Amino acid sequence: MNKQGFVQVKLGTAAAAESVYPDEQPPIPDAAGRVGWSFIKDGTIPSAKINWYVGPADNEIVTFAQLSAFWSIITIDDFTNAASLPWLQIFTKLKGDGSDKSWYRSKLDLQIPTGNVLVRPGERVCIYWGNYHPPLCRLNGARLIQLHQTLTGPAIMPDDEIYLMPLATDSGATSVGLCVETIAYQLDSHSPQSRMINMHLVG
Repeated sequence: MNKQGFVQVKLGTAAAAESVYPDEQPPIPDAAGRVGWSFIKDGTIPSAKINWYVGPADNEIVTFAQLSAFWSIITIDDFTNAASLPWLQIFTKLKGDGSDKSWYRSKLDLQIPTGNVLVRPGERVCIYWGNYHPPLCRLNGARLIQLHQTLTGPAIMPDDEIYLMPLATDSGATSVGLCVETIAYQLDSHSPQSRMINMHLVG
């Protein structure tokens, strides 16, 4: 496996709890022994959801123009309905010009286009957004699915700064079942100075 940008976050560590899944129901090891973290919503906690964050770090400035690709390698076990499916999100930082939302400026919801794409329960896929697809050498055979984007807030300008980039699920979903291997992004894919954060989730 190519190690460029490799970051490993182990379940149960302070780094995982503080930076990847703060304020949400913790993930669990996968019952089937697959690589990654599992999240299962079975109705016992009606509002349970996830927001698992890959970046940027507090000491890192990333503009929207720099963000070339954003992806996650996942296996989705629960297909009860569209609300059961995870999605990626991109939030930009406040500008204070009167057009901001409450705690962010703009948001992209990046969702699986279920009307055009068939995903089979238990199939390992890579959901992604961007002007470039993730490097194929990082996917280990996962099938690529390009996400559909929906904007909330003002149009995102190239120099707008990225605030948060989570993998999320719907708190209103009746049930959710997934195993997440990686959450990753690449900056300036066209440039020799390209950078990548390839965060591997370890149970």
